[in-house]
Amino acid sequence: MAGPCSGSLAKCFASLLVIAAVGTSMVACGGGNKHGTTSTMPDKGSGVVTDTKKGATTGADSSTGCQKVAMPSPEAGRHVPRPAKRLPSGKAYTVRFATNCGTFDVQLDEKRFPKTTSSVASLVKAGFYDGLTFHLAIPGGGLGGGDPLGTGATGKKHLKGGPGYVVVEPPAQSLSYRAGDVVMQRGPGEPRGASGSQFFVFLAIGQRPEPEFARLGHVVRGLNVVQRLSEQGSTSTVTPSMPLVIRRATLTVR
Repeated sequence: MAGPCSGSLAKCFASLLVIAAVGTSMVACGGGNKHGTTSTMPDKGSGVVTDTKKGATTGADSSTGCQKVAMPSPEAGRHVPRPAKRLPSGKAYTVRFATNCGTFDVQLDEKRFPKTTSSVASLVKAGFYDGLTFHLAIPGGGLGGGDPLGTGATGKKHLKGGPGYVVVEPPAQSLSYRAGDVVMQRGPGEPRGASGSQFFVFLAIGQRPEPEFARLGHVVRGLNVVQRLSEQGSTSTVTPSMPLVIRRATLTVR
């Protein structure tokens, strides 16, 4: 029997998340972002955003603790090659997301999800995430991003916004999620553990989610930044009230 999250992750938060700050749970759905500016693609070789408009600081917002930035334009077809190799085992891998609201680090779960983590590490090294946004913000509940289209919209068989390929790595039935975990989004109709580039950071978990999503890793630094980002949503809409931009994502190997 299908679990409460047998479909898209973005449509199942009502059964997963308990939002302590507002005492309720919310359903997150992909939706269009009404902000827009002209932008160009980042330099894939360096992983540095070359367009000064993309994520450019326009001022500080003292009420949110975030920098006001211009909203990048949606980027359909931001595709990169599927990684040919997996990350070497026996090392520790951390992805740092520098955003206009601060920086947070995710230690990758390479041991249990080698295909998923290798894919995301490849995207990070290619500069794929630089200049992308968080399209989903649930105050105290979580944060979703990694969609080149900036909406989190899904298609019939896969997420519309992604790298142009899908990785499938079903989690073990014994897997359980916890606050601070980063899981990969999958499209409706896709198998357990399918993923592209979109991810969600759990800040709170209510009803135990079915183990249907590949776990990228866990936030080991900057969970308060994730909280700050999530607070740019509201109890009436999960679309952020201001642009939330990943200025740069970098990979550290130890």
